[in-house]
Amino acid sequence: MGRTRRSARRASAAAVLTAAVLGSGLLGAAPAGAATRDYPCGAGTCTVRGAVLDKYDSLGAERSRLGPPVTSEALLPAGAFSVFRGGSIYWTPGTGAHVVEGRIRDRWGSLGWEGGVLGWPTTDEIPIRGGVVQKFTGGLVYFSPATGAREVRGAILERYGATRNENGELGYPVSGENTLPGGAFTEFQGGSIYWSPRTGAHVVKGFIREWWVFGAGAEGGWLGYPRTGEYPVPGGVQQDFEGGQVRYILGDDRIQFRRW
Repeated sequence: MGRTRRSARRASAAAVLTAAVLGSGLLGAAPAGAATRDYPCGAGTCTVRGAVLDKYDSLGAERSRLGPPVTSEALLPAGAFSVFRGGSIYWTPGTGAHVVEGRIRDRWGSLGWEGGVLGWPTTDEIPIRGGVVQKFTGGLVYFSPATGAREVRGAILERYGATRNENGELGYPVSGENTLPGGAFTEFQGGSIYWSPRTGAHVVKGFIREWWVFGAGAEGGWLGYPRTGEYPVPGGVQQDFEGGQVRYILGDDRIQFRRW
């Protein structure tokens, strides 16, 4: 009799705790009373729940490009996710539920998933000219067949945005962000953006970029990091660096430079 009462008390406490956790949303996307659905999965079933299930249904569920689930919903400190045959759906209360798939998912995963520099997805993939882009709390990931999937973030992303992103002179990124002594850079189809805390983020492109990299040793040489982008001067364009100026003379492909 004593064992029966203790078992009943334990069962009752477990029920109260489960209800409290469900009500708080700590188990993921599904608050108390939210829909769940089970799918055949390996030797058992996979459960899709709450906002992830809503997103899955909006795409056509198992008939969509995602196909059937291959895991039940997994819990994370800030949210939850489910993995499907064709991609994943990630959810947090602040970002909502979004699909991550294909090469963008691979790139995001290589950077640490939601725990890495990019954080959580805030959109699905967005079609753009020549490719797609997806927004994350920590930056963007671009994909095109010619350039692959590459992230742009932080101050470099801000400068890239000022050039009209992929629609501007720089085009798509061809590298992710590369760390350097004292700074970082990202390469694009039409040039590079270099950043340091001393100088900010600036575009380096064309003949000036070629001479700076191959003639002066880039940021590790005597010129150091760029302090400005290119600006017009009589007869050409000029760019300022930490250690001096570089001028490109239009018409005869000639470089002039001077130290500070």
